[in-house]
Amino acid sequence: RTFRRPKSNKMPSRRNKMKKLRNRRRNENRNVAEPVEEEKILPAQKPNEEPVQDGDDLDDWTESWKACKEGNGVWGGRGRGGRGIQRRNIHGTYDDIIVEGVTLAYDGKILLNRSRLALAHNRRYALIGPNGCGKSTLLRRLSRKSLPGVPLSVKIAYVSQELPGNDKESAVSVLVKALAASGNERDAEAKVLVEEQKNLEELITGEGGEEEEEMVERLCQISERLEYLGIDENGELKKSELKRRRLEAKTQTDQALKLLKRLGFTNKQASELPTAHLSGGYRMRLALACALISRPDVLALDEPTNHLDLPGVLWLQKFLHRACNADVDTKTQKSDILRVKTVIFVSHDRIFLDAVATDIIQFEMRTKTLSYHPMGYAEFVEIEEQKKLFKQRTFDKGNKKIEEAKNFLKKVKQQASVASKKTKCRGFDTNLQKVAKSRMMKAEKAGYFRSDGRRYRMWVVKKIDAKAMRRPEKVTAEEIKREREIQFKFPKVEKASLRLADDSTPLISLENVVCGYRFQKDDGKNAWKVILRDVNLNINLKSRVAVVGPNGAGKSTLLNVIRGSLPQARGSLTSNRNVRIACVSQHHIESLKSHLDRTPTELLCEKFSNVSPLDARSHLGAFGLVGKLAIGKIRSLSGGQKARLALSLVTWTRPHVLILDEPTNHLDMASLDGLSNALNVFEGAVVVVSHNQDFLCRVCNELWWVEGGKVRVRNVDTTSSNVRDDFFTLFQKYAEATAT
Repeated sequence: RTFRRPKSNKMPSRRNKMKKLRNRRRNENRNVAEPVEEEKILPAQKPNEEPVQDGDDLDDWTESWKACKEGNGVWGGRGRGGRGIQRRNIHGTYDDIIVEGVTLAYDGKILLNRSRLALAHNRRYALIGPNGCGKSTLLRRLSRKSLPGVPLSVKIAYVSQELPGNDKESAVSVLVKALAASGNERDAEAKVLVEEQKNLEELITGEGGEEEEEMVERLCQISERLEYLGIDENGELKKSELKRRRLEAKTQTDQALKLLKRLGFTNKQASELPTAHLSGGYRMRLALACALISRPDVLALDEPTNHLDLPGVLWLQKFLHRACNADVDTKTQKSDILRVKTVIFVSHDRIFLDAVATDIIQFEMRTKTLSYHPMGYAEFVEIEEQKKLFKQRTFDKGNKKIEEAKNFLKKVKQQASVASKKTKCRGFDTNLQKVAKSRMMKAEKAGYFRSDGRRYRMWVVKKIDAKAMRRPEKVTAEEIKREREIQFKFPKVEKASLRLADDSTPLISLENVVCGYRFQKDDGKNAWKVILRDVNLNINLKSRVAVVGPNGAGKSTLLNVIRGSLPQARGSLTSNRNVRIACVSQHHIESLKSHLDRTPTELLCEKFSNVSPLDARSHLGAFGLVGKLAIGKIRSLSGGQKARLALSLVTWTRPHVLILDEPTNHLDMASLDGLSNALNVFEGAVVVVSHNQDFLCRVCNELWWVEGGKVRVRNVDTTSSNVRDDFFTLFQKYAEATAT
């Protein structure tokens, strides 16, 4: 006889109440009237939701993460990130960010797989890895809090790579808008917290229990946050907060101007000049001001040294040291708007990394995880070089043992086949086959190693899963190849067309040149705005020139005169009639925005009519754009890969003179090493505008210092055996003079 349990007369549990509340919220959201422009919304984008970046794929826990934010806010465990994820309340107040099981994908490619992101307070993290590994994608998703498990109470400000300007707005007006947006975010956050507080108060019955304790703890966190936002017990603004906002509304312009002055702006740069007329260094300072105005806990910077001159880089180093420093008093850190708890940044400037970073976070391409190194960049590089050397030796040792074992096995097989043909096998030892098999097994083990130096057994290699902890690693040929630097191959220079006596014959000469721009006066007459005076320069095939100076001093103006795109006001400019000049501009990535839906191969074929797809792919391969990178959409390329594409486009014409305006922007370490080696082999002239000290010391032997309307020329003896050290000394003198 079947037994049927009678229905219980007890009241529904608190868990069922929470479940009904969540279902009711979902139904209310579904019944909300749809917007009129529903057809314009993309399939992957829902109303009232942040748009997903092109190619930025979401992971398997996206829907669970949305439900967690709408529900009780507990993340971790089955259905909420998976097993092994520690249960935490995402609405809690935390000083450190710890996110388990981070999965990242972009354009169908897996970048991180079940990795761990940990950011401690009072630390400055440098995020490093090759171009396209996912550094910018990780920072974007971290700032949008679309990474499942990120605490929602932590404020994260993101400063992107590209800093566009505006012809209509000044720096003060842009900052006032950012200040108003910050206030709107505070009001939206307070509204959500007040609603959650009311719902929790209705659910608490006073019976006790584990679930009710969690709700009481959450109520305490909400009340603390509302106190910080200036909300009273009735869910309304306090009188002190209202008074503060009225004063703030009256003095928003003064507050913005005060912050800009603390970041080094003059009155003219802050109030009169449009942001489009600001230099790259001051655009970066404006972006920092817009990020800091919301008082973030974490400041995320994506290649902040791009477009910065040497004074700007030195200023940014000091600013980040002051903004995030463990020695500063906690009360001072909370009260000062220029202070944050944590800094995480992406940069490829070795000297900047060594000066700023306290910790290194590295993208591991083999395991698709993040590795943490609590040390400076110089110490990290030294350890990595030792690891590479060890891996290379282990790889060579394993190949040698395998080759010896194969030869021995082949020899044994030959002896066995010869002996089997004879009637008597007296000359063959059957144990040799066992010996050969044993050697082969030992040779297979030679490629494995343990990073902690401990011993291991072969059954561990074969039977334990790849995700198991402390498993020995095997050095493969693909890993060794990946760790080598990217090769750049510039086309050969046609010297015969120039008809020069020797390589030291000048290709371009400037004598007493006055550079500037024409403008129209109020009376209608044309006049010259002089930027540089009495410029005397020579460029030959052996020239390796570094053009340095503060932003706005006239470096780009000088390059335009050399190219012939800008006429000189006075003086003579003489150039070889057959010389071909190629220039990569400072904002070369912005020039590719109109071609994002094309592939690099299609773009090269369209730009030059006599190029076949096969020749285009061969030329792109010389700059590291091989395989899917050459036939994929340009929008899916990283900043460094777009920079390589720009280099490949301008070098198709086989130039005699290469003018590179900030070529180090967006390039990773391996690409910088490959570019410097290629420029050293290049047989033509090179003129580089950059403030990457390590890159310039590898390439250049001549310094043009542009400042104060003049160009000072400093040369290094090219016949010396230590040209790099001599140029380093010369650059150090320039840096000291700039700092003073």
